[in-house]
Amino acid sequence: MKATIIINTNNQNAFLRRAILSVINQKCSNYEIIVSNLSKKKDFNIEKEFKDNKKIKFLNLNEKFSYPTQNQLYAIKEALKYSNGDYILLLDGDDYFSKDKINKIFNHIKNKEKFLMDKPIIFDELTKKHLKKMKIKFLKKINLYKILII
Repeated sequence: MKATIIINTNNQNAFLRRAILSVINQKCSNYEIIVSNLSKKKDFNIEKEFKDNKKIKFLNLNEKFSYPTQNQLYAIKEALKYSNGDYILLLDGDDYFSKDKINKIFNHIKNKEKFLMDKPIIFDELTKKHLKKMKIKFLKKINLYKILII
């Protein structure tokens, strides 16, 4: 089994390296990474850092739609054109895979389990700092935010 990990990013340059490394550091070695980047200010240093890694492809795209959700789906659709994996795993540019995640998913697939869902992860310090910069105080009023974050 081969996994294609599509890392969808839009202005998440501060976290993109961590997302890529979380895949590279997996025990599973049968994967490819496609970074689908919609960022207005692209960080080409990340591409330079990983240019020798043949498992990583970078797609630099421009936003095509007025709504972020549509752009995210567009970026995923474009990345799928380059996918050679048996399974597609999605990873946002500001998230990361937990240790040995790909093998755990493959084990679920081998056991013919039909539904997989990650449990929420409490944000780490880097993510908390980024959220503070974004000034998303209004989210604290939403119950789901309180359950997942606080």
